[in-house]
Amino acid sequence: MLGLAGSATALGLAGCLGSAAGGANGGTGADGVDSAGDGATEDASGGAASDGAAGKLGAPASEVAVSIASIPSPSIEPGIVHVEAGGTVTWVGDGQRNAVATYHPETHGDGRRIPEGAEPWSSDLLRDGSRFSVTFEREGIYDYADTVVLCGTHESFGNVGRVVVGEPDLDGAPAIERGPDELPGLAADTMAEYDERCRETLGE
Repeated sequence: MLGLAGSATALGLAGCLGSAAGGANGGTGADGVDSAGDGATEDASGGAASDGAAGKLGAPASEVAVSIASIPSPSIEPGIVHVEAGGTVTWVGDGQRNAVATYHPETHGDGRRIPEGAEPWSSDLLRDGSRFSVTFEREGIYDYADTVVLCGTHESFGNVGRVVVGEPDLDGAPAIERGPDELPGLAADTMAEYDERCRETLGE
């Protein structure tokens, strides 16, 4: 669970958070607007809000906000969100430095963990109060990571997330088929939990 990952990383990050940052894989974000080829749009402005159960797995919403922080340890909350096709997810910076990018050879990592034909996306550095939004037109499962590097990668400390769009078929979904073992450190444990939750809620 992300809470466990956060507890485990607190010690690993002690004394590191004030040091030099490295790491976002470029892309559009806090200062730009981009349009992805699959109909997804990225926008730094605007605010999404969760309402009760809306946006939780099994209760897709039209808009969902995700808080991403680096202090006291890297965290993404909620780790899984569920939006309707055409729905928007907004990441809101709640710490010194974070950045998000899909698992795709063009943005982060060697493996594709987003639907076939979907365009990858990545944010610029997200500091406290900055926002990055993506509108998802294509159904499927989109896995992403916090790409910032301090003493270690935020990803390896388990700071990864998942966006479920519409009512995807889990069979053949790259995020499910690839499995978590290729991911570094605690990211593998976190994604294994996401896989289990998706199977329980969305069915095989």
